[in-house]
Amino acid sequence: MKKKGYNITLGIFIGLIAGVIVGIIMPEWANTALSVVASIYMSALKMMIFPLVFTSLVMGIIGIGDIAKTGKVGLHALLWYTGTTALASGLGLVLPRMLHLGKNAHIVATKTQVEAATFNGLLDTLQNIIPSNPVEAFATGNMLQVLAFAVIIGLACLAIQEKADPFINLCDSIYQISIFIISKIMYVTPFGVFACIATVMYSNGVDTMLQLGQVLLALYITFYLYTFIIYGGMVKFFGKYNPIQFFKDIAPAGLNAFGTCSSSATIPISLKCASEKIGIPEEITSLTLPLGATINMDAVSILMSFMITFFATALGI
Repeated sequence: MKKKGYNITLGIFIGLIAGVIVGIIMPEWANTALSVVASIYMSALKMMIFPLVFTSLVMGIIGIGDIAKTGKVGLHALLWYTGTTALASGLGLVLPRMLHLGKNAHIVATKTQVEAATFNGLLDTLQNIIPSNPVEAFATGNMLQVLAFAVIIGLACLAIQEKADPFINLCDSIYQISIFIISKIMYVTPFGVFACIATVMYSNGVDTMLQLGQVLLALYITFYLYTFIIYGGMVKFFGKYNPIQFFKDIAPAGLNAFGTCSSSATIPISLKCASEKIGIPEEITSLTLPLGATINMDAVSILMSFMITFFATALGI
């Protein structure tokens, strides 16, 4: 991510720190202006998510070149994502109880009328994973259906071989265009992250952050311990890769995800870090990273479990 001395990781980190500071002291008119900047930046990133994810997944399957090998890579990725998500959920339930978080919190439960959200179980998800209208899946941002459609198209291309060459060439062109645009957006990422963090800080305020300080501190310690122990350990023992170097290599993606609070918007940067920094083959990253950004929600699993346990303890449940 370095070019002509421009260190994108350092730039994003400075943007994060500056965003926190400015968000605390800035006036309302500045918040309005930075909200526009943050919105433009997020839209620019999201603009290329689906073209990049679809074409990279198709090209990844073509790159692997074998239906059986594709299935093997996909199965291993699913097993890994399922295992880490289950581990994250368990940690989020156990750790708050060990620390007695919420024991001294003063929260009063009140009755109110709310509309329950529709819960989609595993069977519902499986039934809806194949898009009846692929165009609608792209338009509504249904990433899981887009992934399923891309896998079907990629496997079909492998099956008909040279007859699919014109379509494969088109996908490759769209992929290269997407990567080029993302590369240019990367240079303004520190400013985009700065705007996102500043507006979040302004909206929530220092008092809110301080009131939630104990929970947030415990939560972020859990995030980082989980990341360094689980992912660092797996990188060391299975990937035979230096964990410190690994975290340095993925720092741009991690900092961008922290600043934008969007794993999907970070997919393009994750792909570049994995292929250019770490050297993972693109046919592997293009298949596993979009899938991981959709279903491997370890941080969300920890957060939800953490909050459930915290409020249950606070209310004496």
